[in-house]
Amino acid sequence: MNSERRIQWSHKVCEPMGDSKPDWEILTMLGRALGLPGFNYSSVEEITAEYFRLFPSLEERSVDELKEGDGVFLPKKRLHTWEFATPDGKARFIAVEQVQPWERPDYEYPFILTTIRLISHYNTGEMTLRSPSLVRLMGEPRVLVNRSDAERLGIHDGDWVEIETRRGKIRMRAKLGGVPSGVVAVPFHFKANKITSPALNKAGTPELKFSAARLKKLERH
Repeated sequence: MNSERRIQWSHKVCEPMGDSKPDWEILTMLGRALGLPGFNYSSVEEITAEYFRLFPSLEERSVDELKEGDGVFLPKKRLHTWEFATPDGKARFIAVEQVQPWERPDYEYPFILTTIRLISHYNTGEMTLRSPSLVRLMGEPRVLVNRSDAERLGIHDGDWVEIETRRGKIRMRAKLGGVPSGVVAVPFHFKANKITSPALNKAGTPELKFSAARLKKLERH
């Protein structure tokens, strides 16, 4: 189930290899071995049908319906299609105080360092970076540099550069374009957050997306 309360069927990609088994069968075997009642499932469809029976908002839905089209929405219509869960059905907008970043660019660190994600990797990459196919799909990680900034610093596409903040420095090749002047963007899957700002906002969220940084071209790497 995703954040819009849509439940979709994930189709099997391939048959289990060798003596391996799918997760549902492993858990079923484990339940039986522990002597737990009710672990006599024979398929994913059977497990899903039981889940639907036990979930009040899904008891009238079927597994076949789940496999078709856009899947199944919970509740039966899309969330907030016509109204919000307020007495009059209208949304509420609440103004919040804008707080300036804890660390601002200055003469010594004139760039804003922000972090971005890559479609082929998840968070710190502890799992996805172990996948050879995902690593090949992404290729070498690059820092995005504005073209005018790159020209001023003598940086060309593919050059090795050093991004430094008050916490440390990292090195990677540059990719020109895609960011405003004064901003450099680094994929955070490669330990980039070790040099980002440690400040917390009022909600206690780390200020990882805004750090003062400086950038320079490396003649040798």
